[in-house]
Amino acid sequence: MHFRSKLLAAGAIALTTFGVAAPALAATRSGTMTNWTDGDASSSWHDSNTTSVSTKVVFYARCKHDFDARIRKESFGPDKTVASERINCTSYDDAVVGGDYAADDYHFDVHESDVAAGMVIYPYLSGSYQITW
Repeated sequence: MHFRSKLLAAGAIALTTFGVAAPALAATRSGTMTNWTDGDASSSWHDSNTTSVSTKVVFYARCKHDFDARIRKESFGPDKTVASERINCTSYDDAVVGGDYAADDYHFDVHESDVAAGMVIYPYLSGSYQITW
């Protein structure tokens, strides 16, 4: 057996013997948005709540107007907003940062709530995002 193999085997035995587990890593997923407008939403992700990592959605998007982004907990009734943030179009990597949520299914959506002269100005979003939970 090579020295490295022996070292790995010894480490595995030590972890098993002493009940020490490696810390759980945060889950991440990236996606793209092409011409998203008011009400568009990401696909769902499942947070097993096995880490103490706060849920975060970072937008690397180009947009025409600032917009509201919400992290939503899915339910049989109306989905519950658990975090929301006004995303600034002049900041390339603005984010919605939530908390360490209970195990459940979540998604994010985008909305334009800026009413100017009686008109709703829809955001047109293109770019990418990264979800960490």
